[in-house]
Amino acid sequence: LHQQFPFINIWDDHESANDAWMNGAENHTSASEGPFAVRKANAKQAYFEWLPIRQQAGATDPYQIFRKLTYGNLVDFIMLDTRLHGRDLQAGTSGATVTSNSRQLLGTDQFTWLGNRLDSSAAQWKILTQQIMIAPLKVFGQAVNGDQWDGYPAERNRVFNHILNHNIKNVVAITGDIHSSWANDLPTATYNGSTGSGSAGVEFVGPSVTSPGLSIPLGAAAIQASNSHIKYADLSQHGFMILDINTTRTQCDWYYINTIDVSSNSYSHAKSMYVNHFERFLRTTNSASMPRSSVYGNLAPICPRITNISTNLSSTSSPIRLLNVFPNPAQKELVIIFLGQQVNTGKIVLYNTTGQKVFDLKFNSQDVYNNQLQINVNDLATGLYNGSVEVNNQTLFFKFVKTTN
Repeated sequence: LHQQFPFINIWDDHESANDAWMNGAENHTSASEGPFAVRKANAKQAYFEWLPIRQQAGATDPYQIFRKLTYGNLVDFIMLDTRLHGRDLQAGTSGATVTSNSRQLLGTDQFTWLGNRLDSSAAQWKILTQQIMIAPLKVFGQAVNGDQWDGYPAERNRVFNHILNHNIKNVVAITGDIHSSWANDLPTATYNGSTGSGSAGVEFVGPSVTSPGLSIPLGAAAIQASNSHIKYADLSQHGFMILDINTTRTQCDWYYINTIDVSSNSYSHAKSMYVNHFERFLRTTNSASMPRSSVYGNLAPICPRITNISTNLSSTSSPIRLLNVFPNPAQKELVIIFLGQQVNTGKIVLYNTTGQKVFDLKFNSQDVYNNQLQINVNDLATGLYNGSVEVNNQTLFFKFVKTTN
Protein backbone atom coordinates (compact mmCIF):
# COMPACT_ATOMS: atom_id res chain seq x y z
CA LEU A 1 0.00 0.00 0.00
CA HIS A 2 2.83 2.39 0.83
CA GLN A 3 4.41 1.55 -2.53
CA GLN A 4 1.27 2.42 -4.48
CA PHE A 5 -0.06 5.53 -2.74
CA PRO A 6 1.29 8.52 -0.80
CA PHE A 7 0.45 8.55 2.90
CA ILE A 8 -0.42 11.43 5.22
CA ASN A 9 -0.10 10.08 8.73
CA ILE A 10 -1.44 10.80 12.19
CA TRP A 11 -1.28 8.45 15.15
CA ASP A 12 -3.97 7.20 17.52
CA ASP A 13 -3.59 5.31 20.81
CA HIS A 14 -2.14 1.95 19.78
CA GLU A 15 1.09 3.49 18.56
CA SER A 16 1.79 4.02 22.27
CA ALA A 17 -0.76 2.27 24.52
CA ASN A 18 -4.50 1.59 24.60
CA ASP A 19 -6.73 4.58 25.38
CA ALA A 20 -3.70 6.81 25.80
CA TRP A 21 -4.07 10.38 27.04
CA MET A 22 -1.57 13.17 27.66
CA ASN A 23 0.06 11.68 30.76
CA GLY A 24 -0.89 8.00 30.75
CA ALA A 25 -2.90 5.17 29.25
CA GLU A 26 -5.49 2.60 30.24
CA ASN A 27 -2.99 -0.27 30.01
CA HIS A 28 0.21 1.43 31.14
CA THR A 29 1.47 0.71 34.66
CA SER A 30 4.32 2.98 35.73
CA ALA A 31 5.42 0.67 38.55
CA SER A 32 6.31 -2.15 36.16
CA GLU A 33 6.67 -0.33 32.82
CA GLY A 34 8.38 2.90 33.80
CA PRO A 35 7.27 6.52 33.33
CA PHE A 36 4.63 7.02 30.64
CA ALA A 37 6.50 10.12 29.44
CA VAL A 38 9.39 7.86 28.39
CA ARG A 39 7.06 5.42 26.63
CA LYS A 40 5.30 8.27 24.82
CA ALA A 41 8.58 9.85 23.74
CA ASN A 42 9.90 6.52 22.44
CA ALA A 43 6.64 5.81 20.60
CA LYS A 44 6.72 9.23 18.93
CA GLN A 45 10.33 8.79 17.88
CA ALA A 46 9.69 5.33 16.44
CA TYR A 47 6.65 6.67 14.54
CA PHE A 48 8.69 9.40 12.88
CA GLU A 49 11.56 7.01 12.10
CA TRP A 50 9.41 4.38 10.40
CA LEU A 51 6.56 6.26 8.74
CA PRO A 52 6.50 8.94 6.01
CA ILE A 53 6.12 12.05 8.15
CA ARG A 54 8.43 15.05 8.51
CA GLN A 55 9.41 16.93 11.64
CA GLN A 56 8.12 20.50 11.71
CA ALA A 57 10.72 23.24 11.80
CA GLY A 58 10.23 25.56 14.76
CA ALA A 59 7.81 23.30 16.67
CA THR A 60 8.41 23.06 20.43
CA ASP A 61 7.91 19.30 20.22
CA PRO A 62 9.98 17.89 17.33
CA TYR A 63 7.41 15.09 17.02
CA GLN A 64 4.33 17.33 16.86
CA ILE A 65 1.78 15.96 14.39
CA PHE A 66 -0.84 18.73 14.26
CA ARG A 67 -0.15 20.60 11.04
CA LYS A 68 -1.80 21.90 7.86
CA LEU A 69 -1.33 20.66 4.30
CA THR A 70 -2.71 22.82 1.49
CA TYR A 71 -3.78 21.62 -1.96
CA GLY A 72 -4.17 24.79 -4.00
CA ASN A 73 -7.31 26.75 -3.28
CA LEU A 74 -9.47 23.61 -3.09
CA VAL A 75 -8.65 22.01 0.26
CA ASP A 76 -6.71 22.45 3.48
CA PHE A 77 -6.06 19.23 5.40
CA ILE A 78 -5.91 20.31 9.04
CA MET A 79 -4.28 17.44 10.93
CA LEU A 80 -5.06 17.19 14.65
CA ASP A 81 -3.68 15.29 17.64
CA THR A 82 -6.64 14.34 19.82
CA ARG A 83 -4.66 11.59 21.50
CA LEU A 84 -1.30 12.51 23.07
CA HIS A 85 -0.88 16.28 23.00
CA GLY A 86 -3.45 17.94 25.29
CA ARG A 87 -5.99 15.27 26.22
CA ASP A 88 -7.21 15.06 29.80
CA LEU A 89 -7.73 11.65 31.42
CA GLN A 90 -10.79 9.74 30.24
CA ALA A 91 -13.56 9.91 32.86
CA GLY A 92 -16.54 8.18 31.31
CA THR A 93 -19.46 9.95 29.65
CA SER A 94 -21.25 11.67 32.54
CA GLY A 95 -20.61 13.46 35.80
CA ALA A 96 -19.06 16.73 36.87
CA THR A 97 -15.59 15.92 35.56
CA VAL A 98 -16.84 15.09 32.07
CA THR A 99 -19.13 18.12 31.81
CA SER A 100 -16.61 20.61 33.23
CA ASN A 101 -16.00 23.63 30.99
CA SER A 102 -12.27 23.39 31.70
CA ARG A 103 -12.00 19.86 30.32
CA GLN A 104 -9.72 19.63 27.26
CA LEU A 105 -9.06 17.26 24.42
CA LEU A 106 -6.82 19.37 22.17
CA GLY A 107 -4.98 21.48 24.74
CA THR A 108 -5.04 25.27 24.81
CA ASP A 109 -2.22 25.76 22.32
CA GLN A 110 -3.61 23.30 19.76
CA PHE A 111 -7.14 24.71 20.10
CA THR A 112 -5.79 28.21 19.42
CA TRP A 113 -3.77 26.86 16.49
CA LEU A 114 -6.88 25.14 15.07
CA GLY A 115 -8.96 28.30 15.35
CA ASN A 116 -6.29 30.32 13.58
CA ARG A 117 -5.99 27.75 10.77
CA LEU A 118 -9.76 27.72 10.25
CA ASP A 119 -10.00 31.53 10.33
CA SER A 120 -7.13 32.11 7.91
CA SER A 121 -7.81 29.30 5.46
CA ALA A 122 -8.25 30.45 1.86
CA ALA A 123 -9.22 26.96 0.70
CA GLN A 124 -12.78 26.08 -0.22
CA TRP A 125 -12.83 22.94 1.95
CA LYS A 126 -11.43 22.56 5.44
CA ILE A 127 -10.84 18.85 6.12
CA LEU A 128 -10.21 18.01 9.79
CA THR A 129 -8.25 14.76 9.87
CA GLN A 130 -8.27 13.38 13.39
CA GLN A 131 -8.45 10.24 15.45
CA ILE A 132 -11.78 9.78 17.24
CA MET A 133 -15.44 10.22 16.35
CA ILE A 134 -16.63 13.79 16.90
CA ALA A 135 -20.37 13.26 16.49
CA PRO A 136 -22.31 12.13 19.58
CA LEU A 137 -23.12 8.43 19.81
CA LYS A 138 -25.84 7.37 22.21
CA VAL A 139 -27.42 3.98 22.79
CA PHE A 140 -30.76 4.04 24.63
CA GLY A 141 -30.14 7.72 25.32
CA GLN A 142 -26.74 7.27 26.93
CA ALA A 143 -23.32 8.07 25.51
CA VAL A 144 -21.26 4.87 25.41
CA ASN A 145 -17.64 5.80 24.70
CA GLY A 146 -15.78 8.26 26.89
CA ASP A 147 -12.61 7.88 24.81
CA GLN A 148 -14.11 9.76 21.87
CA TRP A 149 -15.38 13.37 21.81
CA ASP A 150 -18.43 12.28 23.87
CA GLY A 151 -16.06 12.23 26.85
CA TYR A 152 -15.07 15.87 26.18
CA PRO A 153 -18.34 17.71 25.38
CA ALA A 154 -17.12 21.19 26.37
CA GLU A 155 -14.20 20.96 23.93
CA ARG A 156 -16.55 19.77 21.19
CA ASN A 157 -18.89 22.71 21.86
CA ARG A 158 -15.96 25.13 21.69
CA VAL A 159 -14.95 23.80 18.27
CA PHE A 160 -18.52 23.86 16.92
CA ASN A 161 -19.13 27.37 18.30
CA HIS A 162 -15.94 28.65 16.73
CA ILE A 163 -16.97 27.26 13.34
CA LEU A 164 -20.44 28.82 13.52
CA ASN A 165 -19.52 32.11 15.21
CA HIS A 166 -16.79 32.76 12.63
CA ASN A 167 -19.07 31.58 9.80
CA ILE A 168 -16.54 29.01 8.58
CA LYS A 169 -18.05 27.04 5.71
CA ASN A 170 -17.31 23.62 4.25
CA VAL A 171 -15.88 21.87 7.32
CA VAL A 172 -15.53 18.10 6.92
CA ALA A 173 -14.03 15.73 9.49
CA ILE A 174 -12.52 12.38 8.57
CA THR A 175 -12.03 9.91 11.40
CA GLY A 176 -10.76 6.44 12.28
CA ASP A 177 -10.37 4.54 15.58
CA ILE A 178 -13.79 2.94 15.90
CA HIS A 179 -13.31 0.01 13.44
CA SER A 180 -16.61 0.74 11.67
CA SER A 181 -18.24 3.02 9.10
CA TRP A 182 -20.22 6.18 9.86
CA ALA A 183 -21.58 9.27 8.14
CA ASN A 184 -22.65 12.04 10.54
CA ASP A 185 -23.85 15.57 10.66
CA LEU A 186 -22.10 17.47 13.47
CA PRO A 187 -25.06 18.61 15.59
CA THR A 188 -25.26 21.66 17.83
CA ALA A 189 -28.00 22.23 20.43
CA THR A 190 -30.32 23.60 17.70
CA TYR A 191 -29.84 20.70 15.29
CA ASN A 192 -32.84 19.51 13.25
CA GLY A 193 -32.40 15.97 11.95
CA SER A 194 -34.93 16.43 9.14
CA THR A 195 -33.48 19.56 7.59
CA GLY A 196 -29.86 19.42 8.76
CA SER A 197 -30.03 22.94 10.18
CA GLY A 198 -27.93 23.51 13.27
CA SER A 199 -25.10 21.32 11.98
CA ALA A 200 -21.53 22.65 12.16
CA GLY A 201 -20.27 20.34 9.42
CA VAL A 202 -20.13 16.67 8.51
CA GLU A 203 -18.01 13.68 9.43
CA PHE A 204 -16.96 10.55 7.53
CA VAL A 205 -15.58 7.58 9.49
CA GLY A 206 -13.62 4.83 7.77
CA PRO A 207 -13.91 1.09 8.49
CA SER A 208 -11.10 -1.13 9.72
CA VAL A 209 -9.01 -3.30 7.44
CA THR A 210 -9.11 -6.40 9.67
CA SER A 211 -9.83 -5.34 13.27
CA PRO A 212 -13.24 -6.44 14.63
CA GLY A 213 -16.07 -3.94 14.63
CA LEU A 214 -18.62 -3.06 17.28
CA SER A 215 -21.19 -5.15 19.10
CA ILE A 216 -24.10 -2.87 19.99
CA PRO A 217 -27.61 -4.08 20.89
CA LEU A 218 -29.96 -3.94 17.87
CA GLY A 219 -27.09 -2.72 15.72
CA ALA A 220 -26.88 0.10 13.23
CA ALA A 221 -30.64 0.47 12.73
CA ALA A 222 -31.20 1.21 16.42
CA ILE A 223 -28.31 3.67 16.46
CA GLN A 224 -29.68 5.66 13.53
CA ALA A 225 -33.19 5.61 14.99
CA SER A 226 -32.02 7.25 18.22
CA ASN A 227 -29.34 9.54 16.72
CA SER A 228 -30.94 11.65 14.00
CA HIS A 229 -27.60 13.17 13.00
CA ILE A 230 -26.12 9.75 12.15
CA LYS A 231 -27.06 9.18 8.52
CA TYR A 232 -25.21 5.92 7.92
CA ALA A 233 -23.61 3.26 10.10
CA ASP A 234 -22.13 -0.16 9.42
CA LEU A 235 -20.64 -1.83 12.47
CA SER A 236 -18.94 -4.94 11.11
CA GLN A 237 -17.74 -4.81 7.50
CA HIS A 238 -14.10 -4.28 6.54
CA GLY A 239 -12.72 -2.21 3.71
CA PHE A 240 -11.92 1.39 2.88
CA MET A 241 -13.47 4.71 1.96
CA ILE A 242 -12.58 7.18 -0.77
CA LEU A 243 -13.05 10.92 -0.34
CA ASP A 244 -13.65 12.74 -3.62
CA ILE A 245 -13.39 16.55 -3.37
CA ASN A 246 -14.31 19.11 -6.02
CA THR A 247 -15.70 22.65 -6.12
CA THR A 248 -19.31 21.41 -6.06
CA ARG A 249 -19.26 18.90 -3.22
CA THR A 250 -17.22 16.52 -1.08
CA GLN A 251 -18.34 12.90 -1.39
CA CYS A 252 -17.40 9.78 0.53
CA ASP A 253 -17.74 6.30 -0.96
CA TRP A 254 -17.49 3.18 1.21
CA TYR A 255 -16.19 -0.08 -0.26
CA TYR A 256 -16.17 -3.43 1.53
CA ILE A 257 -14.22 -6.61 0.90
CA ASN A 258 -15.75 -10.09 0.95
CA THR A 259 -13.19 -11.72 3.23
CA ILE A 260 -10.10 -10.79 5.20
CA ASP A 261 -8.71 -14.34 5.05
CA VAL A 262 -7.77 -14.46 1.36
CA SER A 263 -5.75 -11.92 -0.61
CA SER A 264 -8.11 -10.59 -3.27
CA ASN A 265 -9.05 -7.48 -5.19
CA SER A 266 -12.71 -8.37 -4.71
CA TYR A 267 -14.58 -5.46 -3.17
CA SER A 268 -17.98 -3.86 -3.63
CA HIS A 269 -19.41 -0.37 -3.40
CA ALA A 270 -21.74 -0.13 -0.41
CA LYS A 271 -22.67 3.50 0.29
CA SER A 272 -22.10 7.06 -0.91
CA MET A 273 -22.90 10.32 0.87
CA TYR A 274 -21.89 13.90 0.16
CA VAL A 275 -22.07 17.47 1.41
CA ASN A 276 -22.67 20.33 -1.00
CA HIS A 277 -20.60 23.49 -1.15
CA PHE A 278 -21.88 25.93 1.53
CA GLU A 279 -24.17 23.31 3.10
CA ARG A 280 -23.39 21.75 6.47
CA PHE A 281 -25.37 18.52 6.27
CA LEU A 282 -25.23 15.19 4.43
CA ARG A 283 -27.11 14.01 1.38
CA THR A 284 -27.28 10.51 -0.12
CA THR A 285 -26.46 9.40 -3.65
CA ASN A 286 -26.53 5.98 -5.27
CA SER A 287 -23.55 6.70 -7.51
CA ALA A 288 -19.96 6.30 -6.47
CA SER A 289 -17.77 9.25 -7.37
CA MET A 290 -15.21 7.10 -9.18
CA PRO A 291 -16.53 6.23 -12.68
CA ARG A 292 -13.87 3.63 -13.46
CA SER A 293 -14.30 -0.06 -12.67
CA SER A 294 -11.25 -0.12 -10.40
CA VAL A 295 -10.43 2.41 -7.70
CA TYR A 296 -6.79 1.44 -8.05
CA GLY A 297 -6.12 3.08 -11.44
CA ASN A 298 -2.71 2.46 -12.98
CA LEU A 299 -0.45 0.94 -10.36
CA ALA A 300 3.28 0.62 -10.15
CA PRO A 301 4.65 -2.93 -10.58
CA ILE A 302 4.11 -5.18 -7.60
CA CYS A 303 7.07 -5.24 -5.22
CA PRO A 304 9.25 -8.31 -6.02
CA ARG A 305 9.39 -9.19 -2.34
CA ILE A 306 5.60 -9.41 -2.20
CA THR A 307 5.52 -11.56 -5.33
CA ASN A 308 8.01 -13.93 -3.76
CA ILE A 309 6.10 -14.14 -0.48
CA SER A 310 2.91 -15.08 -2.31
CA THR A 311 4.55 -18.20 -3.82
CA ASN A 312 5.14 -21.53 -2.14
CA LEU A 313 7.94 -20.72 0.28
CA SER A 314 8.86 -24.38 0.72
CA SER A 315 9.60 -24.84 -2.96
CA THR A 316 13.13 -26.11 -3.54
CA SER A 317 13.25 -24.39 -6.94
CA SER A 318 12.49 -20.85 -5.77
CA PRO A 319 15.53 -18.57 -5.52
CA ILE A 320 16.85 -17.43 -2.18
CA ARG A 321 16.30 -13.78 -1.31
CA LEU A 322 17.15 -11.59 1.63
CA LEU A 323 13.88 -10.79 3.37
CA ASN A 324 15.39 -8.62 6.09
CA VAL A 325 18.63 -7.55 7.76
CA PHE A 326 18.04 -6.07 11.22
CA PRO A 327 18.48 -4.21 13.47
CA ASN A 328 19.86 -1.51 11.26
CA PRO A 329 21.76 0.30 12.75
CA ALA A 330 23.15 -2.68 14.70
CA GLN A 331 25.05 -2.58 17.99
CA LYS A 332 25.98 -6.16 18.94
CA GLU A 333 24.11 -8.69 16.79
CA LEU A 334 22.89 -8.63 13.21
CA VAL A 335 20.07 -10.95 12.10
CA ILE A 336 19.80 -12.01 8.47
CA ILE A 337 16.51 -13.56 7.30
CA PHE A 338 16.41 -15.58 4.08
CA LEU A 339 13.33 -16.23 1.95
CA GLY A 340 12.86 -19.16 -0.42
CA GLN A 341 14.91 -22.37 -0.23
CA GLN A 342 16.14 -23.75 3.06
CA VAL A 343 19.59 -22.30 3.80
CA ASN A 344 22.10 -24.88 5.11
CA THR A 345 25.65 -23.72 4.46
CA GLY A 346 27.25 -20.53 3.26
CA LYS A 347 29.71 -17.74 3.82
CA ILE A 348 29.34 -14.12 4.91
CA VAL A 349 31.91 -11.43 4.15
CA LEU A 350 31.75 -7.81 5.37
CA TYR A 351 33.64 -4.91 3.83
CA ASN A 352 34.17 -1.39 5.13
CA THR A 353 33.70 1.70 2.96
CA THR A 354 37.30 1.52 1.68
CA GLY A 355 36.74 -2.00 0.36
CA GLN A 356 38.75 -3.80 3.05
CA LYS A 357 37.46 -7.19 4.19
CA VAL A 358 36.86 -6.91 7.94
CA PHE A 359 34.69 -9.98 8.64
CA ASP A 360 34.66 -13.50 7.19
CA LEU A 361 32.40 -16.27 8.51
CA LYS A 362 31.44 -19.71 7.20
CA PHE A 363 28.22 -21.15 8.59
CA ASN A 364 26.28 -24.43 8.43
CA SER A 365 22.79 -25.72 9.17
CA GLN A 366 23.41 -25.66 12.93
CA ASP A 367 23.86 -21.87 12.74
CA VAL A 368 20.62 -21.27 10.80
CA TYR A 369 17.24 -21.53 12.53
CA ASN A 370 14.05 -21.09 10.52
CA ASN A 371 16.13 -19.47 7.76
CA GLN A 372 17.48 -16.89 10.19
CA LEU A 373 21.19 -16.37 10.83
CA GLN A 374 22.56 -14.28 13.68
CA ILE A 375 26.11 -12.93 13.61
CA ASN A 376 28.08 -10.99 16.23
CA VAL A 377 29.22 -7.56 15.02
CA ASN A 378 30.10 -6.14 18.43
CA ASP A 379 33.82 -5.92 17.64
CA LEU A 380 33.37 -3.95 14.42
CA ALA A 381 34.16 -0.24 14.38
CA THR A 382 31.23 2.14 13.93
CA GLY A 383 30.38 2.98 10.34
CA LEU A 384 28.77 1.71 7.13
CA TYR A 385 29.44 -1.85 5.91
CA ASN A 386 28.72 -3.74 2.70
CA GLY A 387 27.97 -7.43 3.07
CA SER A 388 27.86 -10.40 0.75
CA VAL A 389 26.34 -13.81 1.45
CA GLU A 390 27.33 -16.83 -0.65
CA VAL A 391 24.62 -19.45 -0.21
CA ASN A 392 23.27 -22.30 -2.37
CA ASN A 393 25.30 -21.15 -5.39
CA GLN A 394 23.91 -17.61 -5.08
CA THR A 395 25.49 -14.35 -3.92
CA LEU A 396 23.31 -11.84 -2.08
CA PHE A 397 24.28 -8.31 -1.06
CA PHE A 398 23.21 -5.97 1.74
CA LYS A 399 24.31 -2.88 3.67
CA PHE A 400 24.07 -2.02 7.33
CA VAL A 401 25.33 0.54 9.82
CA LYS A 402 27.27 -0.42 12.94
CA THR A 403 26.72 1.87 15.90
CA THR A 404 27.71 1.93 19.55
CA ASN A 405 25.62 1.72 22.70
